[in-house]
Amino acid sequence: MEVLARRITNLTDARYFAAKDVAYLAFNMEVGTEGYLDPMYMQAMREWVEGPIITGEFNEGTPVEIINEAVRFYNLGAVIVPDTLRHAQIEAPEIIVKIILLREQTNTIEPPNTENITALLLELNDASVSWLDMQDLLAHTSIPIILQFDADPGALPDILRYVLPYGISLTGGDEEAVGVKSFDEVEEIFDLLEA
Repeated sequence: MEVLARRITNLTDARYFAAKDVAYLAFNMEVGTEGYLDPMYMQAMREWVEGPIITGEFNEGTPVEIINEAVRFYNLGAVIVPDTLRHAQIEAPEIIVKIILLREQTNTIEPPNTENITALLLELNDASVSWLDMQDLLAHTSIPIILQFDADPGALPDILRYVLPYGISLTGGDEEAVGVKSFDEVEEIFDLLEA
């Protein structure tokens, strides 16, 4: 199962996730939003890690020209873009389309028709949506699905049994001090994935 590590803001997270062989390290490139990381720091971090595809994450309203400029200038291997840009002419080698799901949408995801879309990143933004609600949807979606995983690690076995996603997305977080951070909860998730 592939792992997408998002909202990386420090070298501690970047090195930890790279050592876990995640597929993607994603950096928020939207100025003024939570978790934004100045691309200068992203460039410095990428010198310390090997393996993951360096990914830029963009929000609603970002012009396609800005995304493409970032892809070229920072040599991004992939981008995460909102659903509204699924048909845009984005020049990244890989495109992950982010969809924030509400209950009424669990049966209405429009399949992308762009060849270079790698996966759909599904975020549950409604407490009434359950993983089981998504089981049928995912079973009939041909494009790979990455689930944003914010649940208790103990829920992961059931999610993997019922939903069978292509991958999961985990998020980085703040350090307790420079270079100091506990990864106990995330480590539990990786242990379950390996099992």
